[in-house]
Amino acid sequence: MKVEPLEGGRVRFSYDFVYPRGGLQHVEWDGRFDGNDYIVQGADEYVTYAYRQTGPRTYQITAKLDSRVTAIATVTMSADGRTITTSTRSGNTRDGDVTNVTVYEKDSPR
Repeated sequence: MKVEPLEGGRVRFSYDFVYPRGGLQHVEWDGRFDGNDYIVQGADEYVTYAYRQTGPRTYQITAKLDSRVTAIATVTMSADGRTITTSTRSGNTRDGDVTNVTVYEKDSPR
């Protein structure tokens, strides 16, 4: 995951995924922390993310597929800015809601 500030208060999030069988996917989201839907570039379907700041070091992401909410994530950044923890709750038609926790740690300079 990479985060870049853009002009006009916008921000770009870039995600590079490596799947268990080795498949790769790169997606990007450009938008603002205003709660509005912005399209995700690189996804196979019509996916939008809406980012909204909820605290000094926290924000919420609402993911939608074809305008239907598919997941809500709460993201928290550590005080030193080196770790981001994401807790994502998504619907699963078979077992109900599923929650995944992902921890991103910033690489040390080499």
